[in-house]
This record gives sequence, C-alpha cells and structure tokens, in this order.
Amino acid sequence: MNRILIGCLSGWQFPERRQRVLQTWISDIHCCRYTVPDPPPAFPVVDGVLLLGTLQAIRAARYGDWLVLPCPHAYQFLVQRTRAFCQWALKSSWGEYLFKTDDDSRLHLDRLLQYNTHGADYIGAEWKPGVGYASGNGYLLSRAAAKIVADNMVEWEGSEDVNVGNAMRAAGVRLTIDNERFRVLMGDNDAPNESNDWVYSSPAKRESS
Repeated sequence: MNRILIGCLSGWQFPERRQRVLQTWISDIHCCRYTVPDPPPAFPVVDGVLLLGTLQAIRAARYGDWLVLPCPHAYQFLVQRTRAFCQWALKSSWGEYLFKTDDDSRLHLDRLLQYNTHGADYIGAEWKPGVGYASGNGYLLSRAAAKIVADNMVEWEGSEDVNVGNAMRAAGVRLTIDNERFRVLMGDNDAPNESNDWVYSSPAKRESS
C-alpha cells in the first residue's frame, strides 16, 4: 500500500501560518476528511508534520504534528532542516514518497493523494524555465531520492531547493517538471479550487521561513 509523508517547513516566528496549516490539511488528515475515490488514490495512507529546527535538540523528535530537528531554525539553514527531515523519515516507516512544502503554500490534500507519480523519483515545478531544480515551495521525493538527500546533501547553508536539485543531478536523477499542477509565484489569493486542478500554489511574495 503506497503511503506518503508531508513535511511542511515552518519557522518559530510564524505561529499564524502554522495555525492555518494545522486547521486545514493537517486537520483533514487527522479527521480523514479527504476523498477515497474508486479506484483508490495513488496514496491511500498519508501523514504530515510541521518541520522546525532548534540547536537545543539532540536528535529529531516528533511531538504530535511537530517534528523538531537538531539544526538551526534560521532561513539560511533550511538546507540542513530538509536533510534532517529526510534522515528522520528514512528511519521511520513513512512509506514510498515524501512531499516537502512550506507553511505559506496552499495544499489541496485530495489532489496530492490522487497524484500519479508514474514512478518518478523527483517531481516539482521550476520557478523559472531551465533552472533544473524544483521550487522549494513543494516537491515530491521517492524513498530513493530522499536517501540521496539524507546521505549526500552535506552543505550547511544555502537554498534548500537548489541544493536538493544539485544532489539529484549529481546522482543522475532527473527532475520531472509539472508546472501545471504545482503552481509557484502566484498571487496572494490564488489557490487550488474547483476552477483548476492545482495540487498546491505558493505566493510570489514570500516571507523567510
């Protein structure tokens, strides 16, 4: 049975954004308020956590909907928080795919669970054509791709999405681009709804996580 774990990067300084996530798709996971169509979705089992970092942590530890990781919380260290998330996920029975997103992105849970990866290891949207990596607002990693990040993404600082892309390229993993379903640099009010088939959208104006 295919399972997916959603990891949502957040910052301690953004409680309002975390609360919105907790009240939307994480709440839907807990209450099973998502569609189980016939035929079944690509991912019939789902879990989700908010990803926060602190140097006071000795090791990764989950507290309900929060996964606290042993790394700095500042924006420039998201690369290490993402790697720590992959390391923790690989030690857990989280399933076949990991979806990394941000707390200011709008996620349509049903559509993510119904998304057909066609076996690709690395799927997302390019924020600009030709950059060669998935925007950090949201991307899918197979278990094999997550292991590449966990084992090989050793940079301490930098852009998390760029470094994930570099790790994928170094391992010969191709980015599967889906700018139709994964939407980046959108207006503040643009979101997945009945008039589109977006899996998620993220705003053009970002706050540092």
